[in-house]
Amino acid sequence: MLAMFCSYALQVTFISININYVMYKGGMFPLSFENSPFLMFIFSWAQGISNFGFIIMICALLPSNMYPKLAAKWGTLIYFGSSFADFTVQRAGVSEKYKIFVSMIFPSVATARACKNVAMIEYSTGGSGLDWWNLFEPFQEYRVHLYFLVMVWGFWLHLIIGLFFERFGGLVGFWDYMSQRHLGDYLRKPKI
Repeated sequence: MLAMFCSYALQVTFISININYVMYKGGMFPLSFENSPFLMFIFSWAQGISNFGFIIMICALLPSNMYPKLAAKWGTLIYFGSSFADFTVQRAGVSEKYKIFVSMIFPSVATARACKNVAMIEYSTGGSGLDWWNLFEPFQEYRVHLYFLVMVWGFWLHLIIGLFFERFGGLVGFWDYMSQRHLGDYLRKPKI
């Protein structure tokens, strides 16, 4: 598992460097790159690293004989579907607590909220660009630093869920284990 994570982290690092290079050369977020290019790198890198836990979870939930095509399809559908949760929190008047709660369930919501805030910080009238000092400033009831916390949360949550189900050979294996060993004992009527 560690070797797979190291390989994945290296790939994400190279991809994040390329993404940031293209954005910098393309003139996107010039103030943010001027203020803190490292923060812009970490912004894209955190999303990639967080996805590792999601990948492990999706692969572990499916039976091992269904790898990798079905895991890729389900992972894409779940990730794509979870991005629609952002529609429930993006309107004005939704509290920051609710946005954080939804972000913790669906980390892709944190990405959408933080990306919108970074764009607002950069391109609004008098925008200053993303910098260490405005990470904690609320924009539309969401703070960019929460994105980083949710990415760490999402990584560990999905990784732990994935490792738990991997122990049983997937969701079906877990259900079989619970129905044969534990639930059956609890569901039987005691002899009187």
